[in-house]
Amino acid sequence: MSKFLDSILLSIVLIGALNLGSIGLLQFDFISYLFGNFTFATRLIFCLIGLFAMYSIKFIFEIFKR
Repeated sequence: MSKFLDSILLSIVLIGALNLGSIGLLQFDFISYLFGNFTFATRLIFCLIGLFAMYSIKFIFEIFKR
């Protein structure tokens, strides 16, 4: 994929990680706050973040190849 798309996907994964941190530290789910508690949109966003996180694993392997 292009570097631009890779950076967007990594940014979305970072947002998901920050959301998980806020859940753990503050007991506040920012994504559910914005889109509703377990609505279709919230579940879709969480699924997309998970898929993008699985895709970003390739960056770990690229680092180890160097």
